[in-house]
Amino acid sequence: MSTRRKKLLGTIIGIPVVIIAGATVFGAYPLDVAHLFTPPTVCEKPLAYSIGDVDSGFGISTTTLKTAATAAEALWEDGTSFDLLEYDPNAPLKINLVFDERQIKTIQEERFKATLDQEHVLYQNLTAQYDALVSAQEKRLDEYNAAGALYEKRLTDYNAKVNHWNSVGGAPEKIYNELSTEKVNLQKLQQELETERGKISKQNATIKTLADKINTHASDFNKSVDTYNDTFTNEQFEQGQYTGNAINVFQFNDTNDLEIVLAHEFGHAFGIDHLSNPFAIMYYLMEKQSTEHPELTTDDINALREVCGLGDEQSKSK
Repeated sequence: MSTRRKKLLGTIIGIPVVIIAGATVFGAYPLDVAHLFTPPTVCEKPLAYSIGDVDSGFGISTTTLKTAATAAEALWEDGTSFDLLEYDPNAPLKINLVFDERQIKTIQEERFKATLDQEHVLYQNLTAQYDALVSAQEKRLDEYNAAGALYEKRLTDYNAKVNHWNSVGGAPEKIYNELSTEKVNLQKLQQELETERGKISKQNATIKTLADKINTHASDFNKSVDTYNDTFTNEQFEQGQYTGNAINVFQFNDTNDLEIVLAHEFGHAFGIDHLSNPFAIMYYLMEKQSTEHPELTTDDINALREVCGLGDEQSKSK
């Protein structure tokens, strides 16, 4: 069973810059203050961040969030060789975990998926049991058929000898006793074969019942998968959001997922917009990026270099 969720990563929310016009007169040679309003880029001065509110609904600690932020920081810094970020407990840029319906649905999905996984394991156990029973039954049937063939041969030989001696007026005592013993043995063998045939028939019924159970379980499982896909896949929602003074994270599946969301929102904090490369950290959907081994693409690196006023770097192509 394979499913994919499309998760919409956040966009930059612009903060309007309000310039209050002053009436100060600087005289004939007014002071040039334009340079004072040009902040340094992250390539020149690391962006400081801190940990803000961590809603307990996520079930992770502040320490875990800080560790994830450090990993997201390393993703950018190792990929670009720039000192871009630094943790400062007093920094105004706060990372918050905001618990709402997005994470609630994620929890519901995880529970649903756990149920599906359990049902799939049950299905595998049932099919393994079925295969073992069928294999044993086939072996048993082969042995039954071989014993039946031997019985038929002995019965044919017995009847031939009886007919022969009857045709000549009777058998000598020794042969008569041997034939009598063989008759008893054949009767016993016939009874054993009949008992075994009954057991085989009963086991066939057991196998059929198990097969019906497997088919019913498979049908129910497939309906559950359809419900899962209809409910949880192919939806897009905002996992994170950079507001200018905060990075708010609304949804993630695990800490690896959280690291990618934070790395994406750090990119917005640097001033990078969404990129068209679906493998890029700064692509608007979290779909094709590796959560276990994330890395920056050339497009991510060049977008940062552009923000910093540097040329493109042709490396780490994806």
